[in-house]
Amino acid sequence: MTKLLKIKLIALIVSLLLIVFLIIKPYLDFINKDLNISILKTLFSKDSLKTYDDQVNILLLGIAGGNHDGPNLSDSITVLNYNLKTNTLTTIFYSKRYLEQ
Repeated sequence: MTKLLKIKLIALIVSLLLIVFLIIKPYLDFINKDLNISILKTLFSKDSLKTYDDQVNILLLGIAGGNHDGPNLSDSITVLNYNLKTNTLTTIFYSKRYLEQ
């Protein structure tokens, strides 16, 4: 790999990590501070996830934020299904923006 390609790859990775951090940080702050839920304790404790037929379902609700009416209302829904037997993850995503078009 050339030096220029390595620099571009590192810049891309750093940019992606920064973008992900900027997008996810408000959600984590909302969950930790406003809802008083520890994500790490919830995900990694033995009794935190209930399984059915060796599957775990997780519902993620996105909030719009901002300075308008209803900044804490959900504007996106993601359903995650993790199959423990097959080690597969299935996601279903829905956004209210689909209705606005």
